Amino acid sequence: MIVYDNRGVPQTLTSGNQLERIEKSLVGMLGMEYDPSSFFSRTSEEFYCLALVEIECINLISSMERNQLLKANDIINLYKTKDAIQQMSDRDLLLFEGIESWINRKYEEAHDKFSEILLSYPKDILTIFATHMLEFHMGWTRQMKDTISKVLSYWDKKDNLYGYLKGIESFCLEENGMYEECFGAAQEALSINKKDIYAIHSICHYFYETGQYNEGAKWMEDNIEDWKDNKYMRIHVWWHYALFKLYNLDFGKLTEVYKSEIRRKNDPLGMEDLDAASLLWRVKLLDRDQDFDEKELLENWEQYTENTFYCFNDLHALLVYFATKEEEKANNLIEKSINQNCSKYYRGIITSTFEGLKFFSEGKYKEAYTALENILKSSSALGGSNAQRDVFEMTAIEAAVRAGDVSKANYLINNGRCFKHDSPLKRHYVNKILNNEKKGVSI
Repeated sequence: MIVYDNRGVPQTLTSGNQLERIEKSLVGMLGMEYDPSSFFSRTSEEFYCLALVEIECINLISSMERNQLLKANDIINLYKTKDAIQQMSDRDLLLFEGIESWINRKYEEAHDKFSEILLSYPKDILTIFATHMLEFHMGWTRQMKDTISKVLSYWDKKDNLYGYLKGIESFCLEENGMYEECFGAAQEALSINKKDIYAIHSICHYFYETGQYNEGAKWMEDNIEDWKDNKYMRIHVWWHYALFKLYNLDFGKLTEVYKSEIRRKNDPLGMEDLDAASLLWRVKLLDRDQDFDEKELLENWEQYTENTFYCFNDLHALLVYFATKEEEKANNLIEKSINQNCSKYYRGIITSTFEGLKFFSEGKYKEAYTALENILKSSSALGGSNAQRDVFEMTAIEAAVRAGDVSKANYLINNGRCFKHDSPLKRHYVNKILNNEKKGVSI
């Protein structure tokens, strides 16, 4: 049976009372507080409750982890039967096709399917979330803002789950450089639900992008009860806190947070190590990684080459391999990652990034700078956020410093992203360059 929810979206159910569970599942997914699939089972009675199945599959593929996508693929195949298809609405068919396209790395095709749904159902929060996550992972920054702009005018503040939409909007605005608008949207979301993790996350980005590192850390401390127990975003939000401490050169607090929070995983075997890898590399650039257990982190990436799927994850695995001098693993991953799924355009960007990191690990700093500097303006293609990708600019600056190329180091410090605001970390690099000049260090 098809029942329309309170936002006018058709939901394929087996009984009308499942609508309440669908809302709870959506809250779990949007708020990232609990597993949305915990609200349903594969009983014969619920087999054709496609609405719940769709939430589970979107949640799985949004992780961009190979094992999770394989689970989603198994579920999709289970429902590709004549009887199941007969139960589907046009929206269900498009959503299933979009999910399949995503699994098969046909990302533009998946985006087209999701966008077609939103033309008919602009209040379809599940499809909005799926579209947003796909755009985020692909680095389609402008499209993130465009998608939200197109659907937002159809929503009313009284609509259920409206606050989560504003939280998503705030992040899209931030990534497009609209920082004050981001802050406003996030504040509106938090006025509805003070634990809206996407809005909290956006405000962390806001403070980072506006250079308010002390204020950002203070805001996070003042509101810690609203985010510290969020199951699926807790580690990443702690990473933002650690980043504020990095910019203030507070390595004591940074190391404490790394050990007590960023390495406190939900699942010891789970893939929750990207933030740890990124932070380790940053402190290693500054030669302040003595208190970091690199081997412990490596253990979590030992088998990763068998599970490679997404370039952004691959890059973080490489940071760990290079940090621990696992050159064979790094080379195997580079070869596999470049060949598995890239168009010619993406392959060029990814290859230059891999080469830059490899040159840096080999002490070929001039070559590392050249390779990394070439990709900085197009690095969104690597996926992730602007703040996350700043690690590559910081590596390029450190490469220029180590190569003794003062002009190139100064150019990125003065014209790049990661040091556009004053901070103790920026002053550290400026002083490092001045000391090199006094010593007459040059290429």
